[in-house]
Amino acid sequence: MNLIMKVELLFYPHNNFKKFSKDDIRGFLKERFEVVNSYIKFDEGSVQFVIQSPSNNNFIKFIVVKRGDNKKNARLLSEVRDSFKNESIRKKFYITRLYDGPSIYYGKFLYPKILSYELKIRTVINLVLFHAFGDKWIEEAINRIDDKLDDSKKIKNSIKRRTNGRIKIDSLIDEFTFSQYNSLIFTKYPNLTSEEIICEMKKIKNDKQLSPQLINHLLLQSEEKSLWDRFFSNKDSSDYEKELIKIRDIRNKIMHGSVISENNYKYNLKFLNSANKRIDDVLSNVISQREFINPIDIVYSNESNNNNSEFDMEKIQKAIQKVMSSLNNDDII
Repeated sequence: MNLIMKVELLFYPHNNFKKFSKDDIRGFLKERFEVVNSYIKFDEGSVQFVIQSPSNNNFIKFIVVKRGDNKKNARLLSEVRDSFKNESIRKKFYITRLYDGPSIYYGKFLYPKILSYELKIRTVINLVLFHAFGDKWIEEAINRIDDKLDDSKKIKNSIKRRTNGRIKIDSLIDEFTFSQYNSLIFTKYPNLTSEEIICEMKKIKNDKQLSPQLINHLLLQSEEKSLWDRFFSNKDSSDYEKELIKIRDIRNKIMHGSVISENNYKYNLKFLNSANKRIDDVLSNVISQREFINPIDIVYSNESNNNNSEFDMEKIQKAIQKVMSSLNNDDII
């Protein structure tokens, strides 16, 4: 089926431009294109246009059409559409897009790439969280991340509202927004708060000797790291964070009907293809568990593993300062 691609624009005159007619639009087109009757001529072909003005003369509708839903027609119609960004016409008219065939056409190719990326990042998050926390990942991860977020950005409350309080662990990740993926993956938080570290020390002291290795291990639980840095320490989190933000931006522009030019389309398509390859690599490694680094090790029964470990004194000093600064004297063991 030979579809029609079109652009529809609505022109409202400025208050100080009372006298206007279809000739204003036609004259503008003739200054920039080869216009023959109701056609605009290009080397690659022509597009047909119609200028409509209702009897009350409050606005003018401009429609440009071309038969065929393809890249060439999208490029030609985009050139006509974008010509109206010119200041000379905008001094007389406010211009609103009623229909934007080229942007819709380009969006049809970009959005599947975004959807593919989103499904992959969801899978990475699911596998990582279940690997680390099992079915306790809401309590162990989201609650701790929410503690670091402003009230307006807290993940758990937002999802509860959207699901009417019915949170299903196996499909929970489907309820996340793009911005919440960002918060979940890249917000830095500690394994244990200072108060929790002191409580753990008190518990262990009652059962066995608090060795330097065990104290070292506990204190380092106060170090704040994102989920990404815990699992993928060999992949720079800032690169992936910027990537996710940009994908969200592209997605929002498509979903909210922003103008997509041919150059925008080419650049974003190349970027999305690259982003999908990068997340493919992450997902492949997660599935094969080559990337898994045990990120949340607060099990103390295997203390012998720590006996030969080297102390990072700078980290330990920072951890001690953090723990001590948050406690009252009465809390100290």
